[in-house]
Amino acid sequence: MTQTLRRWLPAEALAACLVFCAFGAAPATAATSRSEALTTAKAIPAVREQAKSHKGSHWDSTKQPGRWREQLWSPSGELIAEVFVSLKDGKVTEKWTGFQAAWTMARGYPGAFGKDASALWVWLPLLALFLLPFLPRGKPGLRHADIAAVALLSVSIAGFNRGRMDISVPTLYPPLLWLLGRMLYRGVSAKRLTPPPLRTLIGPKVMLVGIVFLIGFRAAFAIADGNVIDVGEASVIGGNRLASGALVYGHFPHRIERGDTYGPVTWAAYVPFALIFDADSNDGRMAAAGAAAITFDLILIGLIALLGWRLRGPPGALLLAWMWVTCPFTLYVAMCAANDTLPALLLVLTLLAGTLTGVTGAAARGASTVLGGLSKMATMALAPIFLRAKDSGRLRDMVVYALAFLIAGLVIMGPYLGDPLEVWNRTVGFQSGRDSPFTAWGYWHLPGWSRIGWKVVAGLVLLLATLKPRAEFRTPIRLAALSAAVLISLELTAVYWFYTYIVWFLPAVFVALAADWDLKPKARGEVPA
Repeated sequence: MTQTLRRWLPAEALAACLVFCAFGAAPATAATSRSEALTTAKAIPAVREQAKSHKGSHWDSTKQPGRWREQLWSPSGELIAEVFVSLKDGKVTEKWTGFQAAWTMARGYPGAFGKDASALWVWLPLLALFLLPFLPRGKPGLRHADIAAVALLSVSIAGFNRGRMDISVPTLYPPLLWLLGRMLYRGVSAKRLTPPPLRTLIGPKVMLVGIVFLIGFRAAFAIADGNVIDVGEASVIGGNRLASGALVYGHFPHRIERGDTYGPVTWAAYVPFALIFDADSNDGRMAAAGAAAITFDLILIGLIALLGWRLRGPPGALLLAWMWVTCPFTLYVAMCAANDTLPALLLVLTLLAGTLTGVTGAAARGASTVLGGLSKMATMALAPIFLRAKDSGRLRDMVVYALAFLIAGLVIMGPYLGDPLEVWNRTVGFQSGRDSPFTAWGYWHLPGWSRIGWKVVAGLVLLLATLKPRAEFRTPIRLAALSAAVLISLELTAVYWFYTYIVWFLPAVFVALAADWDLKPKARGEVPA
């Protein structure tokens, strides 16, 4: 037989044939079947518990590249368990139950938001730089605690990044409540004794070099390593539709149909980026969202430095710019390509308007306040805060403020005046009905009366910040503190809340806190710059 085969087969083929005959064909690896994957998923104790507690639930199997996805749905249509089973060996690669089944955001996938922005090798050095100028030389006081409260928000996001809502939710509230109380006290206590400023541990030269380096680092890092979450893509889609003359609200693509939940100013702000990049393609939308986030960040840095300069000269500019560029939460937003820097930018613009006096200041505050309020609708709550300001609180000034607010609002809302109710339903209406496991209300399912009670508290905070102090005491720094208090109290009422929202109030917090500090003086004999 061997001689016969040699006549017809090359030597290599003959060798393979002989090996096959001697040892037999290698058995093919059988892929895991649908029924095997489902049986594996049903055997998981936590999944069995979900099925037992939700009578009438049903399974749905989907074959994906390299794995089976097994989903358990409750009779009401809620996803209560999700299991991924490897096609190759039938092993469970992921299993999720409870709120983590329905909320992929709550699973702690590495790099899902901002990629390496939340990695410890990035977050901790930035946090150290943020704290460095304000470290106490002796016994720490309340002003050190205020700075520490901002830093302590990192504990909550660390828990979120690891899918540990049992850590992220309870650790979120102490620093926020501390900042709320301190900002409200700073804002309404017109006659409080102001202690002399503390000295920072680093001087202006080191701070300036650090700011310049970090501005470049943040932009380069966001370009090289950032990602785009749905918020950024939705903003580009809205800007593109506005630029093309198409309807925005209620006309988003099905896969992101509730992405139209932002205000008209957001769509207008993204129009240039939608035009520069090909917003009709996926790559173009990603590039546009990333470019917008970096641009907004850079503009905010310039504006907050200008605000600091107007308030306290070069030391104020350096302090505020340092606080923004070293704060890891601000980088996190840029790396997510989210749109949340936009309302923060417009808040800084409004605070800048607060440095102007008389009718000019009133008109500038009115127009800039409505700009911010129509970017993210929640920030519209700041409208009564800026009605009065120091040297701009007479009746005439308040009338001018109201007129500027109304005229600017009508101009912005012009394309949407045909159906303003649709704008309300798609923005405020939708947001007020959202659920999430990221807050105490959603995670612990607190009774409705408790949230109503906190809404009353937030309303009282807004009322107090509107009435107190008198106009002559409403300096830009006090307006910043009052703005921060109102925004924090408002965010604490939300069931759906996310960490990018922190930057809404951070500029106002930084302006209020920076007033407590002076830069370390130059060394003796140093030539002034």
